[in-house]
Amino acid sequence: MIQKLLLFLKTYDFRKGILFATLGFLLFLSGSYFFPDTPFGIAMGMGILLSAISDVPGTKKHTYIGILTGIALAIISFLLVHLTIYNTWILLATITALVFANSYISVYGLRASMVSFSGLLAIALGFIPMGSDGEFYKSAIFILLGSGIYIFTSFIINLVKPKQIGEQLVVECMQLTAAYLKTRAAIPLSNNKEVLLQKLLSLQITINDKHENLRAVILKQPSKVMGSGYHRRLLLIFIELVDILELAVANPINYKDFSNRFGSEIKILNAFSELLKSNAELLMDLSYKISDKKVDHKAPKLRFLLNNIQEAIEHYKETHEVSNVRRNNVILLRNLVDYEEQQVQKLETIERILANDFNLEDAKDPDQPNRFITNQDYSLKKLKDNFNFNSVIFKHALRLTLCVMAGFLIGTFFKLQNTYWIIITILVIMRPNYGLTKQRTIQRVIGTLIGAAISFLAIYLTNNMYIYAGITFIAMIFAFAYIQRNYLKAATFITINIVFVFAMFSSDPFGIINSRIVDTIIGAALCVIFNYFFYPAWESSNISNTLKNSLLANQHYLKEISAIYINKQKSITEYKLSRKTAFIQIGNLHAAFQRMSQEPKSKKSKVSELYEIVILQHTFLSAAAALGTYIQSHKTTEASHHFEAYINSIINILDACILTLEDKKNTVEAAVDNIKNANNYLSETYNNLLIKRQEELNTGQIKISEQLRSDLKEIKLLYDQLKYLTKLSVKLEKQVTHFTKQP
Repeated sequence: MIQKLLLFLKTYDFRKGILFATLGFLLFLSGSYFFPDTPFGIAMGMGILLSAISDVPGTKKHTYIGILTGIALAIISFLLVHLTIYNTWILLATITALVFANSYISVYGLRASMVSFSGLLAIALGFIPMGSDGEFYKSAIFILLGSGIYIFTSFIINLVKPKQIGEQLVVECMQLTAAYLKTRAAIPLSNNKEVLLQKLLSLQITINDKHENLRAVILKQPSKVMGSGYHRRLLLIFIELVDILELAVANPINYKDFSNRFGSEIKILNAFSELLKSNAELLMDLSYKISDKKVDHKAPKLRFLLNNIQEAIEHYKETHEVSNVRRNNVILLRNLVDYEEQQVQKLETIERILANDFNLEDAKDPDQPNRFITNQDYSLKKLKDNFNFNSVIFKHALRLTLCVMAGFLIGTFFKLQNTYWIIITILVIMRPNYGLTKQRTIQRVIGTLIGAAISFLAIYLTNNMYIYAGITFIAMIFAFAYIQRNYLKAATFITINIVFVFAMFSSDPFGIINSRIVDTIIGAALCVIFNYFFYPAWESSNISNTLKNSLLANQHYLKEISAIYINKQKSITEYKLSRKTAFIQIGNLHAAFQRMSQEPKSKKSKVSELYEIVILQHTFLSAAAALGTYIQSHKTTEASHHFEAYINSIINILDACILTLEDKKNTVEAAVDNIKNANNYLSETYNNLLIKRQEELNTGQIKISEQLRSDLKEIKLLYDQLKYLTKLSVKLEKQVTHFTKQP
């Protein structure tokens, strides 16, 4: 717990929170003291706030372009609101145009959405009184100055500590991967596998996002920015983390089959479980020491646990009579040990890199690294293509605009004290789909109530301006540290911050708390109503397309695995690109399912069928990854045409699924004879190898020859995985057909 807290205090988010709070607080105090009759302090603070919002980690170029674009939109929005604030109906028209225009920019992705939020927030902040009629021009200049101070300070800090963003992302990725390994280790021995599998899929979504951020920061960032040696260390750790995830996903056996085969073999189950847990613990431990100059070598413990597994396998051999079942089980276990050995090697490499016990020059750079970076399309065509009711962002922009208009009219009609609090609540809560908006609404309301309760207690117990200032400063730090990490905590600290800022200048702080609660509830209620009734983007309307993308990604991944095995190609760039896409698409599918499950019962159908498809898709990806990791890490024999026939048959079944989703006639013929012939060939080849092994035993050769062991492991894995992939694809086709049928 203490380690996690210390690590959080080192994060870029926390440091950004300190930066914003310190600058904002100092400027606010100095402005209030030296320029008491001007909007200096408030406007400078707004400039810092609006710049901090659009400060998204990435290359320096993209970061500063994003901040400058965000502040430009903010200034334009702020000025237009102030120019029209004296006429309610003209102001309403201005707000309508600005909200739609700013929110529609989100079509360009995450960075653009944060940039657009700077503009949206400036609309709400434009309602804050800024002195006499002409003062708002000065306010705009002060906002620009505040933004300039933020950019300059941020630039100096990044110049002094250029490593912090990349380092934080690597640490977070290590911790998420450790959590993934720990969850996976718990599944075989758990009685509640479904819950853990759901957690596993959710973790994979988060890890995929973290990988994308790391690619943008590490692969795109020039090495001289962080120092060539340090940059290379982070790059190599990132490469190992990606491979660790693939190895974790690559489960060469299914959990049910494993339990059926070895359920009574507690020694084997415990040995594997202990190793998996230790892998997770070591990776978590290394994440805490990424900045340390000295790292204790703990990886040797993993070698000891690997030896325990080998002993457990030998014990299994000794306590079971020689038979084909025993041989099959031993080969299966040895294949599993192979995967765990590779996992241990990856962890050993990370430990050596952190301990400066690794020759960075010996490691190979990734082939064509720029191909792994997802580049955003910023063309005007994207705006044009999304300007219709088929676009989720277009409907979101329209819905948000109508909701803000309603909030403004309610605040104006009832003459509420701080109408802009309603608008800010709407802007912060409203999301493109119902599920996320619902989740955000709950977090906002709970956070506001907790923050209000804490504020009420503090104000009730004391009436000291210095204490108020101290609480404001601390709350401001944590509000901005948590804003992109944990919105519930952020909402709590934002409420505390706002209450105490107003409490320092108001004779009725309890009234401020009451107003804050009322405005938040009004804004939250409007978000829920408008998300349900106005141009809702129900996930069920687009889920078929998300499912199709996942099927296409899995299919392409399987093709690249086949290409490596058939052609024995040295470059695996295409394989890794297809792996990246498959992982991202399965994450997208599960995220879409989660959003759909949060929607009202009347707006979703066949949830259980879709869940079955999601699990089948994830299991298919795991089986394909098991095949891919084995093929790329072992010297394999020549591929027969039967292997191609098997792969092509599986690909054809996936084609049939895709045609069904596209509502097209299924013209794909199931090559039953090809699968049957391939299955017979692989079975016969495997049995012939078993006969060879029996001949070795008959001649007194107890220890199996290395070549025969390698051939047995290869054919056994191919045989099992191809059969398993075929079984999964057939199940997928049935489930997809059932899912697409009208209820």
